[in-house]
Amino acid sequence: MHLKMTLLNRRWLAIIVLPVLTCFSQMAMAECVKTMRWSDDRPFTFIDKSSSEIKGISVDIATEALKRLDCNISFKKLPWARALEELRLGRIDLISGAYRKPEREVYALFSTQGLLSPNVLFLRADNLGKWQFNELAEMPSKGFRLGTQINVSYSEEYDRLKQNAQFAKILYPQSNRVSLWRMLKMNRIDGVIADTITGRQELNDLNMSGQIKASDFIVSNAPSYFAFSKATTQQSFVQSFDNVVVKMKAEGLFDKIEKHYLD
Repeated sequence: MHLKMTLLNRRWLAIIVLPVLTCFSQMAMAECVKTMRWSDDRPFTFIDKSSSEIKGISVDIATEALKRLDCNISFKKLPWARALEELRLGRIDLISGAYRKPEREVYALFSTQGLLSPNVLFLRADNLGKWQFNELAEMPSKGFRLGTQINVSYSEEYDRLKQNAQFAKILYPQSNRVSLWRMLKMNRIDGVIADTITGRQELNDLNMSGQIKASDFIVSNAPSYFAFSKATTQQSFVQSFDNVVVKMKAEGLFDKIEKHYLD
């Protein structure tokens, strides 16, 4: 009798416990959601007007990589400076297009798989022959007015120079690049630094591509990375993310995504 009761209890325990464990397992998988910052930064992150979906090179790469890690992705639109603060506080989980900098490594974990697109100086088309620079440090002495985005790092030279009082005087910081393009068109500033691909696409969308052109002056050719919040993400997860991205590159998916948006 005691043996029969023991077996019966075990069966009931299996009936009760196994579904509960399965439920908790499913909940654990469902709870993996990473929030990614986006902005109007075509072709890396932008909203497709025809479908109202957030798309782009960085979006597609992150979405596919997280999917392979059994994670969902959500999006939050933020200006760059605010996004860095939200990442520090753990209110968002990742950003794309970030340069690896010591002060950011205090609160962010960086992927090792970067995207490469040079930052160049954009000028009004009628001034392409007027302004010639070998380095940013020459700008103050020539009376150049440089439009920049708040808290954006364009290069190591730029980060160093903006601490200099004379160089800081020529800077015209704004929270978004669209405002800078308009200021440049209206001759309120003389130039804007931007990613080559993004700048050209934005100017085309704004019908300014005939008035503003990329110059030959390359400010930086360093890669940018995905950055994860230390407040919400473990180093092991970032390593798994990198491993997945390496596999995506080997499969040719990276090239396929870039080709889709750049052609």
